[in-house]
Amino acid sequence: MATTGSLMRSFLHNGLRLEARRLFLHLEARFLSTGEVAVDTERAHRGSNAQRDPLANNSFEPVGTNHRERRGSARILDGRRAAEEWNLELKRAAEEVKRTIGRPPSLSVVLVGERPDSTLYVQRKEETCRKIGIDSEVIRVPESVSQEDLENCVREICSNPAIDGALVQLPLPEHLDEEAIMEAFDPWKDVDGFHALNMGHMLMRGRSPRFVPCTALGCMNLLQSHKIDLTNKTAVVLGDSNIVGTPLSVLLRNRGTAIVTVCHGPSYKKLFEHKEEVDGWRAAAEACNPVLPGPVGRWSVDHAMKELPRTKACEPLDPQTLAQLSQHYHVSELPKITRTADILIVAIGHPQIVKADWVKPGAVVLDIGINVVPKDGWLGEQEGLDETHDDRPFRIVGDVDFKGVSKVASAITPVPGGVGPMTISGVVHNTILAARYGPLTK
Repeated sequence: MATTGSLMRSFLHNGLRLEARRLFLHLEARFLSTGEVAVDTERAHRGSNAQRDPLANNSFEPVGTNHRERRGSARILDGRRAAEEWNLELKRAAEEVKRTIGRPPSLSVVLVGERPDSTLYVQRKEETCRKIGIDSEVIRVPESVSQEDLENCVREICSNPAIDGALVQLPLPEHLDEEAIMEAFDPWKDVDGFHALNMGHMLMRGRSPRFVPCTALGCMNLLQSHKIDLTNKTAVVLGDSNIVGTPLSVLLRNRGTAIVTVCHGPSYKKLFEHKEEVDGWRAAAEACNPVLPGPVGRWSVDHAMKELPRTKACEPLDPQTLAQLSQHYHVSELPKITRTADILIVAIGHPQIVKADWVKPGAVVLDIGINVVPKDGWLGEQEGLDETHDDRPFRIVGDVDFKGVSKVASAITPVPGGVGPMTISGVVHNTILAARYGPLTK
């Protein structure tokens, strides 16, 4: 690969970008055709026939088959199948750690209160741990628990040498300080990866991350399992949380994407409150703009012309309207930003807000949102991998309009059945990692 890099620099220095790109793609195709991935340099030294270590250097190598089930025109990024393949590798790693330390890896989960969604997530973590061969325990505390008692509970768990990894199931009740709870963890047992030291190691270039937040880890592994190349791509992350958006933007940067755009809260939260106003802002902003490429939809110039017909000279707006547009311009321009993405990742917690005309044709879309909506009276449509046909009055949908976007995107994750299973496998991955390297931190 060093030869490829030197040739690339030579070509670029002489301004021959097209030739350099062609050569790079040719060599990359030859390299990938061998079945190897240049992520873990130690593996390269051990030889191409060596078995891959699923925990080495938090690598994101392919773990599953190139699944090509299709609904609409987009390929389905099946998180369940990828998680099953990953779990087989993690099971072998757990057995290896057990032989080394004399016991299975162990995970302790603190569940505050009885939120139905949190309870379900914890149950699934227990089930996955059991299948892979990891000891797990759930410590249940009442929703009224005090800040001091919860911090002491975390410290007590982390001081137990028989416990390798620990986490507190989020979200927490409003009276609790989440940041202080995270700081109470031993960084070497923080398998959620939220402690400041773990986040810092991940954010800084040149540092080896200890624990990568599990959803971000799962997303990257899901992309790799379906052999989606990130090199020189443009990525947009819609959502800036510490759990998903921020770590994902860093991991995408580290994996070779050319541009990573993070859309922060102010760019989309107004959409939840005043949808009609935003439509108007968008129309006004686009009335004098050229037509955007791609499919025509409700954010298009056609819509703008219907809502706000322009004059012959496209007259300037009055100062009051101009001030309002300036204040909310980032909101009205959001679909234009998302349409730049080769890789679009959505994690904002609003049902099906991303429509087909927000998406660049051929883009890869990862929908991380999980929203509960009533079956009756909901205008959106969703097709997850486990569509329910029972009598429950609600269903689970993502942040992306699956049915519409799947006709534009080249690949898309369903909800449910996409990123969720990979997140749980990420918890197990980090727990085994903690068990493997825990003795070295003493």
